[in-house]
Amino acid sequence: AAPRADVSGLVGLFETALRRHRAAKARRLSLVKERPATLREAGGAVEAALLPAPTFANVAADPRALVVEVAADAGDALDYFHRRAGDDSERDAWVRAEGSTMRVAVDAPGTHVFAARGVDPATGAPRTEVGTAVFEHALPEVVRVAAHGEALGLVEAGGGATGAVCDRCGDALVATVYAAASGAYALCPACALPASTKPGTTTTRRASSVALDIGARRLWLSEDVQFLGNSAGIKEESLELVAQLAAVLRDHPNIERVRLEGHTNSRCGLGCDGTSTCSNATCHKHFGKSGGAVAFSLGRAEAVANAVAARGVDRGRLECVGLAGSRLLVDDTEGDENHKNRRVEVHLDDL
Repeated sequence: AAPRADVSGLVGLFETALRRHRAAKARRLSLVKERPATLREAGGAVEAALLPAPTFANVAADPRALVVEVAADAGDALDYFHRRAGDDSERDAWVRAEGSTMRVAVDAPGTHVFAARGVDPATGAPRTEVGTAVFEHALPEVVRVAAHGEALGLVEAGGGATGAVCDRCGDALVATVYAAASGAYALCPACALPASTKPGTTTTRRASSVALDIGARRLWLSEDVQFLGNSAGIKEESLELVAQLAAVLRDHPNIERVRLEGHTNSRCGLGCDGTSTCSNATCHKHFGKSGGAVAFSLGRAEAVANAVAARGVDRGRLECVGLAGSRLLVDDTEGDENHKNRRVEVHLDDL
């Protein structure tokens, strides 16, 4: 059955999601701890029998991109809705995805509202609550660079930077820049932002940095945290990066919870949890007796969380999950770029 339009309900979801997003973003950017506001608003009755809503995540490999993944349970069909704020030309109706998981690569800058629900594949009857999420396709709001002790905020050129050139590359600052509040230090976005981890891109080692991207619900790391062999021990060279991540979270106490995701270079999915023999001989050899690739990736996420907590961040703010090889950046797990699959990503929880 085709999903039927519910224009009034979708418009209400859209407007409520935007209000919640704007209020929560302003609170998270504050450097002063505030009491969490009650942001949930009535958007229609929720039936107690319905299951939890589908999940939303920004799975882009580049802070300059936005790729939203929406996922329902494997047995459900997925209805979704997507509209950019300020664009009234788009139709307000549910769209049926081809499977229970779908991705939208967003090209247009701006604020994008998503809604989704899991439904019965045969009848179209709702099985889950309706979930909403808002993502902004824009530059991150704050960057913390190890080479400079002060956080750098996103401002218009001249709106806080005393110099006319980037303090790293020397190029003229002609548009938006990242500048210290004192105005004594400024970087162009190319120098301030972490490099892309997309396949086919190369990076040059420079001072570690972390970009806080509240609108896109990510904390971008300038490079992957490095580990010792097939272990969860963090290499000395990555401790500077961990320190910058901790500093960002200390500076923004109203970010109550972040999710650290461990990923492996393996085609093993979430079923590789040590409860059955893994079809990947190498994976089974190294991790089969210790919870499989899921537990291995979880252990690395927990190692980063523990290192951040040791630097003054409440461990209760740090949720950890192990995703094994369920979301590869590089399809060729034997190729020259397979190291990009071994990573710990940091995501913000729902606003």
